[in-house]
Amino acid sequence: MFLDGSIHQLPDIDQAETAEWLDSLDAVVDARGKSRAHYLLARLMERAREKNVLALIDHELRFLPGRQKAAEIIRRGDIGQLWHARCLFRSGQRADPNRAWNWWSDVKQGGGALGAIGSHIVDAFRWLLDTEVSEVFGQLSTHVPKRKDQSGIVRDVTTDDEASLLLRFDGAHSSTATANASMSMVQAGASAHVVEIFGSDGAVKVDGNGCVWSAKSGDTEWTSIEIDHGHLAPGMAEGGWSRGFTAFSQKIIEALREGRTTVEGAATFADGYRTQLVLDAARRSNAKGCWERIEQ
Repeated sequence: MFLDGSIHQLPDIDQAETAEWLDSLDAVVDARGKSRAHYLLARLMERAREKNVLALIDHELRFLPGRQKAAEIIRRGDIGQLWHARCLFRSGQRADPNRAWNWWSDVKQGGGALGAIGSHIVDAFRWLLDTEVSEVFGQLSTHVPKRKDQSGIVRDVTTDDEASLLLRFDGAHSSTATANASMSMVQAGASAHVVEIFGSDGAVKVDGNGCVWSAKSGDTEWTSIEIDHGHLAPGMAEGGWSRGFTAFSQKIIEALREGRTTVEGAATFADGYRTQLVLDAARRSNAKGCWERIEQ
């Protein structure tokens, strides 16, 4: 299983080999272009199918009961034609310039607000709206450009700590839908993680703890929806990420015990690939200052 956004939690038993792999992938992109890299990723997905193994992406928030409820409301048609989606993610975890350089500071390791948080936001939009992103406009900022690593050496931060995205979608039910996402790891005050989906007949909102609200067209207040927040594994901190991962882990264990190589509703390598195309396009957009179409 590939752990998106959680790779830092796994032990790196051979850092030199890891660096060699990362450098070799960079060399492929530099020498052969991104189309070659995309081909290799496609072969990786094909190999997973050939080996008939459990090959999933850890987008655990899909399994948060609140997100599941929101998806049910949307797919049932309760909010009508999809119009707009919005996500706000705010945290001050990286605001302290004395916080050590680590994988979060390295674009090669998928760090930064866009890589670590934006991947989950793009997946949430794709999954909740059941559609693909067609275009993106990205703005990336790095407010703390240098940090000391664990040995005290000052290193460049190659990732963003704040990112903003504007999105357009393809799909029969969402071809005119738009979205925007704002994520920051350097904002003081209370943290926030809220996803809102708006349609012609109403809206639905889910916060970071999995609480759900809905509103009908014309309503001036949100109405809370009662849900079962599910189980939290012992030793895990309270929160949506933990509860989502607990629920996802239970599904994985069930699949392994039953000899299945799929988990219904889980993000696959194909989903990860599509999400990565959006992140790559967002970085190109930031560099060029214009909208970028998502490569097919």
